[in-house]
Amino acid sequence: MHPLDIIFPRNCEICGNNLLYGKDYHGICPGCFSRLETIQGERCSTCGRPLISEMTTCTICRERHYDFTRNVSVFEYEGVVRQLIHAYKFNRRKELSLLFAGFLYTVYAEHFEHLPIVPVPGRKESRKKQGWEHIETVLSVLDKSYGVPLCPVLRRTGSKAQKTLSFEDRKNNLNNTISPHITGTRLFSSVVLLDDVFTTGATAQECTRVLHAMGAGDVHIMTLAID
Repeated sequence: MHPLDIIFPRNCEICGNNLLYGKDYHGICPGCFSRLETIQGERCSTCGRPLISEMTTCTICRERHYDFTRNVSVFEYEGVVRQLIHAYKFNRRKELSLLFAGFLYTVYAEHFEHLPIVPVPGRKESRKKQGWEHIETVLSVLDKSYGVPLCPVLRRTGSKAQKTLSFEDRKNNLNNTISPHITGTRLFSSVVLLDDVFTTGATAQECTRVLHAMGAGDVHIMTLAID
């Protein structure tokens, strides 16, 4: 226990209970940690959404074309998971990066081991407003604590926030806004693209287009949650 925890006790990000006594999981209590349910069972072979009655491919992906190989998400974007991601991104609860990195590494080790991870580049406006880049922080933990190979080769310019846009509007908004971080960069292997939430797949699609143009083989997507 850190001495400051006695003077300034921390509370669980989900239930608000004091974390001074007992074990905590990087900002949440054991009880709330047990409520984090990872996606199990059959998933869509493209976007990774849990399948209900469909076979292999969900109804959404049947109507869309993606160039990436598949997405694998850790959680569904709802309930306590949505609350935690919001707290991490907007309330600067940076210790949650340790929690998220642990779950992501489990997925990485099972599906993508040894492949380099390419982070989805954030918007400069968001970085300026928030004062940090949340994906880069998780990426740093994956690098230092788990030894995952990193490949930050993309940059982003222009585009406005995607939150309220449809799939087609998101594609148009992203058009020509993703590019190599350094002109002329070439890739010589398959890669894993890392983002926080998979919503329509428009961002993953645009990043994939650029990565393929840079020479990447298969582009897999790994995300914390799927909406």
